[in-house]
Amino acid sequence: MKSKWFMFLVLFLSGVTVALSQLKVPPIMGLLSEQMNISLSEASWLMSIFTVGGIVFAIPGASIMNKLGPKKLLLCLMASLCVGNMLGGMTKVYHVLLLSRMIEGIAFAMIILVALVMINTWFGEKAGSAIGIFNTFAAVGSFITMNACLPITNTFGLKSLWFIVGGLAALCFVLVLVFIKMPEDMQSERQEKGLLKEASKNKHTWIVAGAMGCIAFVLFTFVTSYPQLFTGLYGLAPNEANFYASLNGLFGIPFCILCGFIVDKTGKPMLVTLLGFIALALTCMMTTLLGPTTFVLHTILTALFGGVTLTAMFCIAPAVAKRPACIGYTLALVNLVYYIGVFACSPVILGTAESMGWQMSATILVGVSVVGACLVAYLIFKTKKKITKKHLKVCFKEETLRYFFEKIYKVVI
Repeated sequence: MKSKWFMFLVLFLSGVTVALSQLKVPPIMGLLSEQMNISLSEASWLMSIFTVGGIVFAIPGASIMNKLGPKKLLLCLMASLCVGNMLGGMTKVYHVLLLSRMIEGIAFAMIILVALVMINTWFGEKAGSAIGIFNTFAAVGSFITMNACLPITNTFGLKSLWFIVGGLAALCFVLVLVFIKMPEDMQSERQEKGLLKEASKNKHTWIVAGAMGCIAFVLFTFVTSYPQLFTGLYGLAPNEANFYASLNGLFGIPFCILCGFIVDKTGKPMLVTLLGFIALALTCMMTTLLGPTTFVLHTILTALFGGVTLTAMFCIAPAVAKRPACIGYTLALVNLVYYIGVFACSPVILGTAESMGWQMSATILVGVSVVGACLVAYLIFKTKKKITKKHLKVCFKEETLRYFFEKIYKVVI
């Protein structure tokens, strides 16, 4: 397929547009709070409400894709992104803006699932490199928003970001419609019934899900709240704060690739996850002890330890399934708690910082990291199904990527 890399570019642009839509709020949260006359904690809900779609569609997402097909679903996602941004750009009412963010979030809920199926269809056994590149879309979006959003807002007005992202979503819709091609005969197969119930009865699934929720809570706190930390606690100017915050996304790009290599080479994802949580807890302790010489270091450490832990968790999740048929729903349940962690982090941390100070917020982050470490430690000592390099190959080895992602794609409610 000669045009597969061009189609991948269109898909990647769509993913980056979703990330831009999600992350356009944190760099201007203070300005948004001031101009809409809302508190910082109320403004933080504009980030959290974006992930409601992920919670709602975590389990039925694959079934919806089976019925529509990946291309039609991607078109729907870009359409919802466009509509949500246009609605948000036109309203001055806080609750309508919340609704618009929910509409935008529908794209966030299923973009990864759609992308994995498309990439696997185009690249087959050599999908590994393309998947690794696509996984950088959120980091790319974070770096762009943290550096570009405030200058654009100062030049064109607060709501200009919504119209720009809405225009990008419309452009992506046209590009997907014209250039992306998928086989006409992609039909789902009949699956066993009761797989969701079977997966939910596996206690190891919920332990992994709990740990995944912990890493999502901590990692996305820094992704979304760094600007408020640097301006509110350290008194930096908004442009300077956004620059430091953008480094987390910049460093996250190579770490997305490095983390998979580390987990694959060590063959011990549980140990890597445990050490990652411990290191993340120590990094969280530093949150209120930073200075001009350590701002950059902190963004590097959160990107590194957060990325390593998250990558290892995604490797552990399918391996705890009792049998291959349950992998899809195991991942669905884990992703459900993951989205809940993303949903809760901003209002909890920013609300606490507003009422009780950043020291208490940092303490919460340390506590959540410790809980994650304890869950993984329990899994290490109690699980009877040891996760070794043999299991890692199910996740990383290119020859089995097609089988793995087809299992996700074929899940039917």
